[in-house]
Amino acid sequence: MIRRKVYPAIILILLTLNFFNFTKTETYASAVKDSVQLAKDYFAVEISGVICGYMEASESNVIEEEKTLIKQELNMFVMLSLLGSEFNTDMKSVSLVDPATRRIHYSKVDIKQGAMNRNLEVKVKDNIAIVTSSLSSQPKEIELTADVLIGNDEVFMNVKKDIWKNGKQEVSYKILEAIEEQIQNSTFKKIREENIELAGKTFSTIVIEQKNNITGLVITYWLTPDYDYFIKFEVLNRKVYLADHTVVDKIKVANMNEAFFTKANVQISDIQAITYMKLKAEIKPSGVNLKPEDLNIPGQKFTGTVIDNLIDGEFEIQSIRYNGENAPKFPTSFATDKSLKKYLEPERGVECDDPILIEKAKEISQGSKDSWEAAVRLSKWVAENIHYAIPGGGTAPKLLTSELENAVLIHFCLQHFAALLEFQQELFGVQCMHQITAAVLDSMAGMRST
Repeated sequence: MIRRKVYPAIILILLTLNFFNFTKTETYASAVKDSVQLAKDYFAVEISGVICGYMEASESNVIEEEKTLIKQELNMFVMLSLLGSEFNTDMKSVSLVDPATRRIHYSKVDIKQGAMNRNLEVKVKDNIAIVTSSLSSQPKEIELTADVLIGNDEVFMNVKKDIWKNGKQEVSYKILEAIEEQIQNSTFKKIREENIELAGKTFSTIVIEQKNNITGLVITYWLTPDYDYFIKFEVLNRKVYLADHTVVDKIKVANMNEAFFTKANVQISDIQAITYMKLKAEIKPSGVNLKPEDLNIPGQKFTGTVIDNLIDGEFEIQSIRYNGENAPKFPTSFATDKSLKKYLEPERGVECDDPILIEKAKEISQGSKDSWEAAVRLSKWVAENIHYAIPGGGTAPKLLTSELENAVLIHFCLQHFAALLEFQQELFGVQCMHQITAAVLDSMAGMRST
């Protein structure tokens, strides 16, 4: 029986307008032995029951610095729509993997979504991983210890050994998450055994659940003896599974509206006039682990339960206005205030160390009488000059200069808006983030309001 295997290509699939990792299957044994290019394998991408994309992959062996490595190539195409605008995603990935350890030496992913381009590159040298991302202002070096796994190939080789071969029910690993640019811990647990049919074949599988212990994200995998790792995985209402070449002709546009928005039982004519709101909601957010105390903050009261990150209860949200009274002088420095440290450091999507953005912010805020006026000027400039658009669909963001266009990427994402408001709140005493906390959670998961 020919053994099949899953690639560790770090795919940035914008199924939820966010990134996550995936790997793919292909015959490997003969590639190392015979140095031939193998036939492509195909996978279907399905969202909310709609096959909206496909992936095709192949691998061959190459010589790099007098070493034989496995070259893995993967192409992906996905069609989505949001708020009436269609946007297609093209992704190309190339990885070099050690044939013995299944450890990544190098990986690069390029994504094109309309006029927007993103990329991620990982280089591993000895005990250092260098991650270069278009979402970060500069490369990041991450120190690797012997127990850190790199790439899904190495991860699932260990899962197969520990759970399938050695019979363990649960294992945990430290994994380099290149998208997050950090090492995170994940737990893998055997859930059940199940027969499934894919690509015209029936597979006997065991179902494995992976939980990222930092973000709380849960992914379910189906493993089979015929393949080294998995033939299917699910995350939220997204699925990727083994298919054949005919999947290319089956794809349709998937509507993402329901993934980001939920209908309420009332109509609100003037959203900006809201000063108080009460709503019941059931939310299962991903990418963040929450406790009840995280939801009870100035401006927002939560009554209910949070069990296994499932929020079930009632939110009362009240707008608290601030008019700039007793605002700090401007300019001023908050560098010595440790409580503000995390709000002043650059992060993905908030490149406050970018020289072009720094210069523009100085220009806008110059002459402000205090920090509140500076904050108002900056907010007003963003509101008047940054026109929100779905990346890759409809219209592109309209910016003042070509330099700013290269420096600023506007995401259709409430989480970044919340981060900005939280920074303003801590810096200037502005009570403004909390009124949209429930809305931000709604953008991260399905919410049912009553």
